Amino acid sequence: MNQNKQMPNLVGKLHPKYRIPRGAIWVNFSVAVIFLFLFRGWGKLAGVLSVAAVISYLAGPVAFATLRKYEAARNRPFRLPCGGFITPLAFIVCSLVLYWASWPLDGEVIFVILAGLFIYAYYQHKQGWKTFPKQLKSSVWFIAYMVTIAAISYFGSKDFGGVGDISVLWSQVIVTVAAIFFFQWAKLSYYRKDSEEIVVAALVN
Repeated sequence: MNQNKQMPNLVGKLHPKYRIPRGAIWVNFSVAVIFLFLFRGWGKLAGVLSVAAVISYLAGPVAFATLRKYEAARNRPFRLPCGGFITPLAFIVCSLVLYWASWPLDGEVIFVILAGLFIYAYYQHKQGWKTFPKQLKSSVWFIAYMVTIAAISYFGSKDFGGVGDISVLWSQVIVTVAAIFFFQWAKLSYYRKDSEEIVVAALVN
């Protein structure tokens, strides 16, 4: 994030002898302490981290499908058989696992992730919003996806912590359909930077 100009230079500065970013380590430690205080106990925090890990897994299928579609001419030492089928399936499974995590846990994690948009907005403001249009195009699907899953979880079955307006079966059907829709949207959100570096929609800045 520091290299993308979205965190202070202090965070990315390497120690002259040990070559580790001590600033980043202290920031991560501080965030961990805050999370432990907010979620009141290691058991709850472990659940939060598990849900956050599932959300991070969403990047893999989208990155694979996007690069295969738009960068097919690039050298690929490894080729995944049936990738066109496996990647959307993996995205659907991750979405269902996120829903199964139950409300309000998944909603809390989604809220924490979206709260990071304020940090993003601050550094975009410092840079004059130069890269904002392209980055918005590549990330708005993810924001909409998070809000949608949170809404389905809230109105979904009581078996998964929701208010019960949607049955167990239909809530999972809706999550599956939503996952397919957002997966396709994510692939259309691809853009390449002016440099040779490849930027995938899943890697939200």
